[in-house]
Amino acid sequence: MKNCRIIGLSGVLIGVSNKTTVERVGEELRQLEATLCSTIVTVNNLNDRKNSEMYGTKPVESLEKFIKIPNNSCMLRIKEGLQKLVDQISPIELGVNTQYIPKRRRDVPGYIKDLISLYEDIQYQIDEMGEYGAYLTLLSVLIQLELMKKTGSSEKYRDIVKTGITQIEHFIHQMKLELGIDIKSTETILQNSSQKVQKLICYLQETFNSSEEKDLQCLIFTDRRSTAKALYHVIKYFGDYTTNENIRKF
Repeated sequence: MKNCRIIGLSGVLIGVSNKTTVERVGEELRQLEATLCSTIVTVNNLNDRKNSEMYGTKPVESLEKFIKIPNNSCMLRIKEGLQKLVDQISPIELGVNTQYIPKRRRDVPGYIKDLISLYEDIQYQIDEMGEYGAYLTLLSVLIQLELMKKTGSSEKYRDIVKTGITQIEHFIHQMKLELGIDIKSTETILQNSSQKVQKLICYLQETFNSSEEKDLQCLIFTDRRSTAKALYHVIKYFGDYTTNENIRKF
């Protein structure tokens, strides 16, 4: 994050929900500088703004166009299977329990909603990240389901989770058998990724290879936590399987 320039209101940077007093603004900004490993310059007028530009480079914005490729037959079957799981568990009533805290769907108990959210995340990653990202998401969901099974407060709930584990394991086996998704190579990652992910990896390679900065770093923002997790491992494995030492995760 060496040559990064962020322009914004101090109040926005600190956070509107943070009830910071005027006396603490300086301290909060210093803490923010340490967090961002950067220098924060406060400007009061246009001249100050011009002077502040010496603290960073002028970023260049660009857009990368991509198209969504239709799902193959294997992924379509998995999406259908996931939807069946969602349809089966949505009407289930687990009874009154103080541990069940409604989040998004008021008509579904909290634990059931958590399961639905996991299954819908997989469907989302199939479309957004492609087969490889969906495969990594399936593995992550499988681990979460195993934990949910152990901490389940009722036998009925644990049985529901066990059904999900069986289905997820079946989906993972399908992808290994039909797509060879578990073969460790950069080709496997690229061939089984959406064009969006492919373009991101190519952009990272081109940018990092052409840069004179030895410690160049970047931040990638995603719209879902599950996407961040999957993308983290996509980049990690791509870096592990390639000879390009510039592609690394942190």
